[in-house]
Amino acid sequence: MDWAKVLDEILATDNKIRYVAILNPNFNSVMSKTRDIRLLTVEKVDADDKLVREAAPMILAALSQLTDNCGKLICAGARFDLITLMFFKMGDMIAVVSTEPVPPYPIMKKLEEKFQ
Repeated sequence: MDWAKVLDEILATDNKIRYVAILNPNFNSVMSKTRDIRLLTVEKVDADDKLVREAAPMILAALSQLTDNCGKLICAGARFDLITLMFFKMGDMIAVVSTEPVPPYPIMKKLEEKFQ
């Protein structure tokens, strides 16, 4: 799959999306991209990347415990005071999207329609 194209498509989905990463099944970053590096400092980009690498395994491990009763995980969102994180399964890879702290569901719906 052309992950660079996927990243561009995800960023183009909504202006509130500021960062997207593709993680492999071991939660290692395959590729990531920010909306506009001029808007985010290098430190902020590094912090988002570190946050995604640390948060993804914890959140997805907790949610995976529910799959026996709920079926396979398609997407998940978590809204915090400072950031909203969304997780999408793309085959065996995981797309992680961060936005400003907004309700995740409208963006999740757009991304589901585009990639499912």
